[in-house]
Amino acid sequence: MKKKTVLIVIVMYLNLLFLTSCTSYNITRSGYDIYDVKNSRINIEAVTIHKYGNFHTTDYERIGDIKLGDGPLTGNCSESNAIRMLREEAASIGADIVNVVDERRPDMISTCYRCQAEFYRSKDPSKKIQSSVAFKDENINERERGDSGTFLVSAVVAITLGIVTGLLLASKTK
Repeated sequence: MKKKTVLIVIVMYLNLLFLTSCTSYNITRSGYDIYDVKNSRINIEAVTIHKYGNFHTTDYERIGDIKLGDGPLTGNCSESNAIRMLREEAASIGADIVNVVDERRPDMISTCYRCQAEFYRSKDPSKKIQSSVAFKDENINERERGDSGTFLVSAVVAITLGIVTGLLLASKTK
């Protein structure tokens, strides 16, 4: 009986870990080198975030693209952390605009916020544009609260699968 209980707990834990762990970002960059020193670094507060914006004009220089996808198991991959990471990356390569062109909210497959974005530099530094309302802190926080419900559902599913799998395995070892 003791082996059966240990087996159930182990399988339950592994399922919980597998189904509810947030993954670190697998970062794919194109069009620029993060270590290229010729890019002028700018202040992170000067970087604006936009969603599905049209910056394909002569007023803006496209620096490159980035994709934040799933990777190996790790911790913090919320939308607010992704936006912070995008701002830092943009500032480090001299971009003052981040244009999010694709995003995926946390779901049953991944508890991570995933996105693709383009980096632009305004050719006229005096021309300032504001970030999209969607990327104000309070709006991001509200969406993340909704994402927490997804995490809870994933945890319940993982625990249930763990118990069922453990019971099935334990019954086969009798």
